[in-house]
Amino acid sequence: MRKVPEYTLIDHTADYGLTLCAKTPGELYKNAALALKDLMLGASPAEPEIEHRIRVAGLDRTDLLINWLREILFLFAGDGEVLARVRVESVGETSLSALVHTEAYNPQRHEVLEEIKAVTYHQARVREIVGGWECSVIFDV
Repeated sequence: MRKVPEYTLIDHTADYGLTLCAKTPGELYKNAALALKDLMLGASPAEPEIEHRIRVAGLDRTDLLINWLREILFLFAGDGEVLARVRVESVGETSLSALVHTEAYNPQRHEVLEEIKAVTYHQARVREIVGGWECSVIFDV
């Protein structure tokens, strides 16, 4: 059974946006990556065949989110790999370290639902809320 993080789409002209919540910052960044994959490829299955250790830095939590999602997007758009699994090992105010597993894109197995061109700073935000964390981000399509 496929587990997709719960997120809400943000109504935005010619772009996709989403807002999601999580109990911890690590879970928030993990779920944002999985939601990005879901927007691009929906239920397309992916086996964890290729391992990447990703380290990202940012000026603050929001900048970190943008840089993180740009790395995830590059795995697909630049390297032709589909996200299979994410484990955020550590996350702070300005840095993130994760172990990401992917599989090579295969048009027979993976259906592209939406071509996301970029992760934008427009309306991007990461903030602590009662009971956890929330982020919003807009994707250029």
